[in-house]
Amino acid sequence: MPLMECCARPTGAECHCAACHQTFSHLSLFVAHQDVDYARPRERMIVCRSPAALGLAASDRGVWHTPAGLKQRQIRMERLARAHSREAAHVRA
Repeated sequence: MPLMECCARPTGAECHCAACHQTFSHLSLFVAHQDVDYARPRERMIVCRSPAALGLAASDRGVWHTPAGLKQRQIRMERLARAHSREAAHVRA
């Protein structure tokens, strides 16, 4: 049986969970959201925790970040937008 393709397209350091289909901005956040249930010794069950319950915040793309990481990303995006608008204004002049 072929594997189903997920709709997520992680970029850079992002990690996507094939079990719960959430995408995380960093491997450490991905690992923190998973827990292994050792109650059944012959079956290793991965239990996915809710990213929101871990205190993570989702970006506009649905990628889970730490709140500080999300704020830093927003600041970088605003700076890039300002730089691009200044560059466009310079080219038009």
